[in-house]
Amino acid sequence: MPKVVSKSKKWKIKTPEELKEVAQFLIGKGPQIYLLSGPLGAGKTRLVQEIALQLGNRGEPATSPTFSLQNVYSTTPPIYHYDLYQKGVDHFLELGLLEELEKPGFHLIEWGESLKNLLEKLGFKFGVIQISFGADERREIECLY
Repeated sequence: MPKVVSKSKKWKIKTPEELKEVAQFLIGKGPQIYLLSGPLGAGKTRLVQEIALQLGNRGEPATSPTFSLQNVYSTTPPIYHYDLYQKGVDHFLELGLLEELEKPGFHLIEWGESLKNLLEKLGFKFGVIQISFGADERREIECLY
């Protein structure tokens, strides 16, 4: 059965402390799949970095897996970070990464909008995080879950 978005939460952020609140909210929802949507430079990877930091990542900061398609961070629970911008959903499926979504942990998929219909059809539960540019160098973040 498709996931029906029943709730949303919005933030207008400008500082790292405000981004920390967003990360803590998502962590509090527990491990799940999130599709990260927004224009280039909006802060999708920066949000993943903050979530990884909050979950104990003390190594290199999370980086966008634009060319590798997936990075895995040894946090508790683990973070699976995907980026479909360069390679697209077909390459994601060819590599068998759809099965990765069944692993326990946070699955954060940048540019994952093209997966939405497939995930719904297959019965995956997921949230959508939309990040946009706001006034005064702020970011507007909306989490649909």
